[in-house]
Amino acid sequence: MGNYGWMDDYTRDAAYQRNHVDENGDIVTEPSYGIVNARVVYEAPDRNYSISLWGRNLTDELYINGGFDTRNVWGDDFAVIGRSREIGVGLQFTF
Repeated sequence: MGNYGWMDDYTRDAAYQRNHVDENGDIVTEPSYGIVNARVVYEAPDRNYSISLWGRNLTDELYINGGFDTRNVWGDDFAVIGRSREIGVGLQFTF
């Protein structure tokens, strides 16, 4: 099983004065990105255990998922960077 999510280019804040602008006065948007997630599960025939292998952000996209940009006012960018690639294994037992 897997999924793909897409975020088109966007601004981090609805208020114009809190968005970064270029030399022409145009708002600089964050770039678009896509996230690929997947999960594979094996369940034993007697259903007493299952093993799963999962991965998030498999293409290791670098993206900003929060924060605010005050470079125009204070010169700081308080960005929250999205989670990088994660891979894991799960094991579940039923007694």
